[in-house]
Amino acid sequence: MSDHDIAYERLGIPPEQRDKITPDAPVKTRLAVAKGLLPIAPDVLMGMVFALMSDPEKRVARAARSTLRTMPTDTILSVINARSHPKLLAFFARYRSDDDLLMERVYRQASTPDEVACQIAGGAKGDLLEVILRNQERMLMTPEVYLALRDNAAVAASDLQRVETFLKLNKCLPEIPTEPAEGEGNEAAPEDAAPDAERAQAPRPRAPAVAPPPPPPPELDEEALLTLAVQAEVAAALAGLPSPATNPEVVQQLQLTGAQRAAVDEFSGAGFGLDEAEWGFSLDLISEEEMAPDKKKNLTELIAEMSPGHKIKLAYLGNGEARRILLRDSNRVVAEAVVKSGRMTDNEIMAAASNRNLDQGIFRAIARDREMMRKYPVIAALANNPKVPVSISMGLVRKLTQKDMEVLARNKNVSSVVSGLALKMFKQKAGR
Repeated sequence: MSDHDIAYERLGIPPEQRDKITPDAPVKTRLAVAKGLLPIAPDVLMGMVFALMSDPEKRVARAARSTLRTMPTDTILSVINARSHPKLLAFFARYRSDDDLLMERVYRQASTPDEVACQIAGGAKGDLLEVILRNQERMLMTPEVYLALRDNAAVAASDLQRVETFLKLNKCLPEIPTEPAEGEGNEAAPEDAAPDAERAQAPRPRAPAVAPPPPPPPELDEEALLTLAVQAEVAAALAGLPSPATNPEVVQQLQLTGAQRAAVDEFSGAGFGLDEAEWGFSLDLISEEEMAPDKKKNLTELIAEMSPGHKIKLAYLGNGEARRILLRDSNRVVAEAVVKSGRMTDNEIMAAASNRNLDQGIFRAIARDREMMRKYPVIAALANNPKVPVSISMGLVRKLTQKDMEVLARNKNVSSVVSGLALKMFKQKAGR
């Protein structure tokens, strides 16, 4: 491996650490990294260990896989975020599926592949299942989660009905596969078959899910397949191509070996690159360069035609103009995803906090974000915005300076309850 053998940037590995995982580095050094023994920041170390899973030295690759399988949950939770590599998240979902705290964090990430989200939902129980049932954002991003929940015997019929209703309201309920009656085989359905709406309302059978027959044993062991799959991802990244796991044409372009193709097929449900192009977004939606007014108009029309789930994905990956448009989206879950993305600049946060035309859910999301609320100008802007819920504004008054309390007390646009509290606290500070 070298700068030409692995997408260091995607794994968050800074230049000063890259020489520790090249093939020229001493095996002892690579092995120390693979075992997590070097004093490196957890987020960087995780990327380096993940890269070493495809190290040509078998003991290094084996140690790297072992480290990721046994790494303390708290350490992983401290570094996983929306920009984490999908393959890394898929690795945890595959090998640490019994860790509910970790699975919850993986499920919440925008970069988690749809197949992985469905896998987690299909086997969830208890508190993890409750989190999944309440996560409307992921439901819109991956409506197929509903199908996984249908096959999960732990899901109550009433909970499933609520999910179904939510997806119907957002016009993204996935098609429910129907099994032919015994003896029908693959014959076409009659023309007078019940319409989809009637089928959707029919009682759901609660029979336990039947596991599919096991696949034939692979020619290579699982560790070897995983190593080859990572190598294929690296090759695609270097070529500037999407992941071969979700783009069959890339397999042909890269001229992958038979073993590499088998590995890609084996792990295809767990992978796609984090390259924005794979989300289906044009450069106008992800580039931060200034654009002409006519292009901005086109963006508004383009985004308006997207599904709610696609808009949520764009909230996490799009540029400032895309975020500005999405903040005004009529779907509350979409608009709040912009705030949750962690990509808003200080100017964008201030503009949102001062905007009187946004949904109240935006202000609630900002008020819940500790990082945003550390900025005093944001606090002052929210307190003076009449659209902000009174319950939030009341809690912000005491955080204002004496001068800003006086300004708020004279603000005739805010609720009289808020301005009255500001006047009272101003007088207390002034000693009147």
